[in-house]
Amino acid sequence: IGIRASLLGDQVMVEVRDTGAQLAPGAAKQLTEALRQGGLEDEHVGLKSVHMRIQHLFPGSDGLMLEAEEDATRVALIWKTSESHAHRDH
Repeated sequence: IGIRASLLGDQVMVEVRDTGAQLAPGAAKQLTEALRQGGLEDEHVGLKSVHMRIQHLFPGSDGLMLEAEEDATRVALIWKTSESHAHRDH
């Protein structure tokens, strides 16, 4: 498992890359689309919860994004920064 954090303009991105159990490319894309459309099956309640919390705490943020790479699964948590968020205690 690898973890990396980046500041991209007005966004913070935390990536978790796991070379263990891997998602198929189509499954990663379907999960990301389901998160963005507000619906996920019960078996993914943890992903949905984290996605919704990021969007609640940081309105306008992307939330979670899943990607299947050749040798790993990558989950990115992306949220927008602002002066009002910089001073909030989360």
